[in-house]
Amino acid sequence: MDYELEYDYMGYPCAKFSMGHEAFGRWFTEELSKDIVLVDKILSSISQIENNTLIEKTFRGKVFELTIEIEQASVRALSLDYDSEEELGDNLELFDQELMSDCGLTDFQEALISWREFIT
Repeated sequence: MDYELEYDYMGYPCAKFSMGHEAFGRWFTEELSKDIVLVDKILSSISQIENNTLIEKTFRGKVFELTIEIEQASVRALSLDYDSEEELGDNLELFDQELMSDCGLTDFQEALISWREFIT
């Protein structure tokens, strides 16, 4: 999972993630922004999951929901109101990649640590 961290023209932190993980870029940019407290809460939850004291944790934001569990992290736009088991048409599949993504928990943790260092 590749990503770039940069500041926009207004000085806000932005994340751009590789194809298939675009929703993470939006989540980092729109939900986390400069919120160190939330970053630390998520990192703490990841530690609890790694130590088997927590099975799963969901963080609901204004636009996205983050779910972390033993082997993966996933983000999903709250605006998605269809059954995720339904087949998407070709036209919606690319759009959908910007609304939901998942990755390994270790990759997500590394990106989150990089984001924390970037915004401090």
